[in-house]
Amino acid sequence: MKCSRCESSARGWVTLVLAGAVFLFPSTGPGHDTPARTVKHGTPVKPPATPQPTASVIPADPVPNTEDPATGAPLDGGIRYAWAVNLAGNTSASFEGATGAWGWDEDGEEGTTLGRTEAATWVALDLKSPSRLTVRVERKAQVTDRNALFPGETAGSNLRPAFTLYRGWDHDGGDQATFSNRGNVVWAEDIEYLDHAESSGDLAEKTLVLPAGPYSLVLGGHSDLVPPESRQGFGARLTSVSLEKAPVLKYTGGKNQITGKPGLKLSGRAGAPGEITALRVYFHGKTRVIPVKSSSSWTVAIKGLEFGKNTVWITPVSKYGTIFPGQRVKITRK
Repeated sequence: MKCSRCESSARGWVTLVLAGAVFLFPSTGPGHDTPARTVKHGTPVKPPATPQPTASVIPADPVPNTEDPATGAPLDGGIRYAWAVNLAGNTSASFEGATGAWGWDEDGEEGTTLGRTEAATWVALDLKSPSRLTVRVERKAQVTDRNALFPGETAGSNLRPAFTLYRGWDHDGGDQATFSNRGNVVWAEDIEYLDHAESSGDLAEKTLVLPAGPYSLVLGGHSDLVPPESRQGFGARLTSVSLEKAPVLKYTGGKNQITGKPGLKLSGRAGAPGEITALRVYFHGKTRVIPVKSSSSWTVAIKGLEFGKNTVWITPVSKYGTIFPGQRVKITRK
């Protein structure tokens, strides 16, 4: 059978004639997409997922103390933190270790307001965004005591957990043998008491609504036993639920725009002044970060528009680093 074939580029279509049958196929001319473009077969392609901020846990003091070389007593540096936790919105951080059985409460009697500074465990928390923070401290077995005399020694498993949360960090001056577990600490003038939780069982937990900033967490045991106890194993988990709300983005000319040129300048306002500091702009397979002015105004030049529909994704980033869902702007080039 004899076949005849001809091609026509009229209106971006390829015509194939085969044994009297006519087939039409769309070409890759203007208005159609290649894999690098932001529209595929008429459906907008979303930008690649942006890694969200994460939490980090470091078993160290963010500002190490200076100590007397002879006695080891602190000369400066304030609280000797054992852990540093950076907590972004909507993240969690977990860590475990050994702490004093009487670290939070020095004598085990109900209502005692003093803890043992060196026996307790201090945590420097950096809360990155306004959040609903949940602190959870529980008894944990088979935990290695990294401060034990013999490496690899396992802590006890009889902790009655308790903790106190203060606003701020203390990094100057020395410390004292005891601290107030239900109020401000006299020798740590840079921190302010917020709240505490104690348990007669194996779990202490509390949730607080807090602004972004530095906080000091001290945890330990409040044993009710008379005989001395060894250091006890604990597991701690800090969970942040961000209180930030997605901002309102306003576009000059709206979210559907028409132009006869290969380029267009988008502009508008992002949230309240100072709320949003940057916009991630995704177009033609590439992402640019555009600063937002303190007045909340922003401008970005979109170049290389194709004939037909084009899609631009605008993703706001808050001053705390929170990345909100992207919004779609349609630009039609005639």
